[in-house]
Amino acid sequence: MAKTIIVGAGLAGLITACKIQDADIYEAGKRQENHKALLRFRDDSVSRLTGIPFREVRVRKGIYWEGRHYAECNPMFANSYARKVTGRIAGDRSIWSLDTAPRYIAPEDFYERLTDRHADRIKWGAKMHADSIIRNQNEHKFVSTAPLPAIMKACGLTAPACDFSASPIEVRRFRLPPGTDVFQTIYFPELDLRTFRASITGDLLIVEQMKECPFTFGWKYPEIPEFDKICAAFGLDAYTDLEEIERVDQKYGKIVDIPRQQREAILYELTRDFNVFSIGRFATWRNILLDDVVKDIDIVQRLMESSTYGRELVLASR
Repeated sequence: MAKTIIVGAGLAGLITACKIQDADIYEAGKRQENHKALLRFRDDSVSRLTGIPFREVRVRKGIYWEGRHYAECNPMFANSYARKVTGRIAGDRSIWSLDTAPRYIAPEDFYERLTDRHADRIKWGAKMHADSIIRNQNEHKFVSTAPLPAIMKACGLTAPACDFSASPIEVRRFRLPPGTDVFQTIYFPELDLRTFRASITGDLLIVEQMKECPFTFGWKYPEIPEFDKICAAFGLDAYTDLEEIERVDQKYGKIVDIPRQQREAILYELTRDFNVFSIGRFATWRNILLDDVVKDIDIVQRLMESSTYGRELVLASR
């Protein structure tokens, strides 16, 4: 029976490992607490799969533009935000969704809990190379949650027409005064701010900022006035209410979907020729949520258990 290897020990890989419990997990990097951006879920499917309780809350959202709050998005806000986070005016970003809605909040140590749970299955510093995949493709099934360009390179594939655009971000986390317990998100579409989104989750302020400028002109900000603006948007004091916990860089912060036809062709080739099955946002290079990983796992399991003809049918429906 073929052995299953999960490629990638990020959240998508560790969630997948909760379902595919006999798989080894190969991670190219070292162990680190690397997921610090906003982590909310639209339903409790990930909580049920992992067995880790989430908190159900109602999240309120808004836009802050030139010192004013807005409860509705418009094309100007949306286009500025898209340009800010991806360098282009394309795609529907999350800024369009401002309705108050129920969400499920994972505990702050969610990633660490999953890492500890799967500790005896994770091989850190285990890079996948073309020769190892090709040599073992008949003996192993590879479930990739690694970035699609990386797994293509490992398999020796090229897609010169694909634009795998990604913008790195920096995430800063602050503890707020004792007793704070609200769930709010504010978007900052202004191009002269590094910050594109800030959220309060309980007593934790998570500030997501562009790491590099994707435009031809430079940023126009000193850091302290920028945080004055962020805090003003929440009614906080930048000098007395914030206790910084940490800063974390995320290489693949924001991505732009590749065309569906190209994506499907690449995923099909990986499955057909290399026994590689793809799960998650970066592995399929499309803007989906972590909630969707549960659905992806079900699809991939059907593919892995299917005959060649059955795989054709499943891939066609995907």
